[in-house]
Amino acid sequence: MSRNRQHAQIARATEESLRTIRTQGFSLLTLAVPIPDPPARLCLACPGCGLDVPLSDDEGELPEWAECAQCDIAYPYDDEEVFVPDAELAECA
Repeated sequence: MSRNRQHAQIARATEESLRTIRTQGFSLLTLAVPIPDPPARLCLACPGCGLDVPLSDDEGELPEWAECAQCDIAYPYDDEEVFVPDAELAECA
């Protein structure tokens, strides 16, 4: 939106003259809204021990089987079981 258009809309809304609005110094605010980075890892809870099992690598591709390092087993999983680890945890095990 241009400054002139903004002033015209403010003048129309406030029923003040355009000259009055221009002397008030209205300007547009730029709000910097941070966009979070996508999670580096996706996890799955191991059905055997309950530990978080990392699934995705840096490219974000998910393997067909989840492999728990503690239980030393690999098992299939559904997409509904995948979650993003809590922000308090650095990442999955």
